[in-house]
Amino acid sequence: MRVESWRFKLLAFYGLRCRHPGQWRVHGALRRWLGAGVDQELSVERGGLKWVLNPADFVQAEFFWLGVRDRWDLYHVQRLLTPGAVVFDVGANFGHLSLSVAAALAGNGTVHAFEPFPPNLARLRRHVTLNHLDSMIVVNPVGLSDAEGVAQMISRPGNSGSATLAGTGAGEATTVQLTTLDAYCARHGVRRLDFIKVDVEGYEERLIRGGRETLRRFAPIVMIELERDRLAMAGSSVDQVVRLLRELDYELFEARRERLEPLPAYRDDAVNAFCLHRQQP
Repeated sequence: MRVESWRFKLLAFYGLRCRHPGQWRVHGALRRWLGAGVDQELSVERGGLKWVLNPADFVQAEFFWLGVRDRWDLYHVQRLLTPGAVVFDVGANFGHLSLSVAAALAGNGTVHAFEPFPPNLARLRRHVTLNHLDSMIVVNPVGLSDAEGVAQMISRPGNSGSATLAGTGAGEATTVQLTTLDAYCARHGVRRLDFIKVDVEGYEERLIRGGRETLRRFAPIVMIELERDRLAMAGSSVDQVVRLLRELDYELFEARRERLEPLPAYRDDAVNAFCLHRQQP
């Protein structure tokens, strides 16, 4: 499908101008029916910010076509942050959360974005520069784990968010640098940490183990992806991650539109858990 075609324009109008429950599923069905196989870099404006997105990429598609991504998660992140906040975006990908939070803080805060996968890193840096947010967003070309060193990252074509250190499945391997949350904070003299987003494709437990002193010291809000299959590939589990967080005095919640509700004891699907320390007001 060509970008200039009526089908592409119709899909863009419906995705960006209309809102109803289940729209993403309907839009996806329409894209398949109309053959919307657009695989190219397109400059767009979404959420008042400039982006260069590929609608064929799984992670970028929803944001490209609908102008929103993780709507209620982002709502709660922005609601919970205060002026001057220091935010860590671990697994930043193309920078959706980093840029959205930086824009919402309006010059009064700092975002540390971590993205070790070279194609995602290049796109992230491009978006930071396009939006003149270099003074607010610190881009780090490293991953966070439980030890410093290097690792092989495996990627899957068509899904920039699937790049994982787990090293399973087919795909091209890339050597990336690793550090720990504790080591990074010590090295860079971090004296405040309000919020951490963690999406590291199964290595969530290792990140926490490498950042226990930081979590104890600052008690930041943590939003962490819990996905059973990815965690299992990395030798972990949802239960192990939850147990570790609770040992650090965190209580877990999930976004239900405008509310945060206690996370059920068992979830079979992937969920972004909001972890609030018991000392949080």
